[in-house]
Amino acid sequence: LMNFVDSYRNFTNLPTPQYQLTDISQLLENNLLAASAYAGFYTIHIEKNIPPHISIQTDEKLLSQVVTNLFKNAIECLVQSSTNDPKLTISLVEKKQSIYIELCNNGPEISPELREQIFVPFFTTKEKGSGVGLSLSKQIMLKMNGDVWLKNTSERATTFEIVIN
Repeated sequence: LMNFVDSYRNFTNLPTPQYQLTDISQLLENNLLAASAYAGFYTIHIEKNIPPHISIQTDEKLLSQVVTNLFKNAIECLVQSSTNDPKLTISLVEKKQSIYIELCNNGPEISPELREQIFVPFFTTKEKGSGVGLSLSKQIMLKMNGDVWLKNTSERATTFEIVIN
C-alpha cells in the first residue's frame, strides 16, 4: 500500500520543468552508465548511434528520469526473455528544432492488447511493478512540450521514441 501511495504521489506531483541547455549526448551516456548497475546488463549487446554534443533546452533531471525508466524497462525485458543475442540500440537524431531519442530492443513483441494500455497509469505486466513508469514518463514529456510513445513493435524489434522540442 505504501508503494502505491508513493507511486501515486510521484505521479500527481510533477515539478515545474527547470530548463537549461543540456547536452543530450552526454545525458544518454551518463544514464547508460547508471543502467549498467542493473542485473544482467552485461549480457546485452549495446549499440549506440549517439553523435557528440547534441544540445537543447530541457529539464535534465526530468528527462533523465524518462530515459532511465525506458532503459530499465528494456533491460528487464531482455534479461527476462529467452532472446538469443539480446540487443539494445540507442539512437539520437536532431531534426530542425527537435531531438529524437530512440530506444530499440529485440526482446519479445508487445501484444496489440498491451500496446493500448502501456501508458495508462497503474497498468503493469510486472509482478512487482507499480504501473507508474511509462505513464509518468509520458506526463513528464508532455509537461515539457515533448512526448514519448511506442513507435513500433514486431517480432524483431520494439522501439520507444522520445521527442524533445
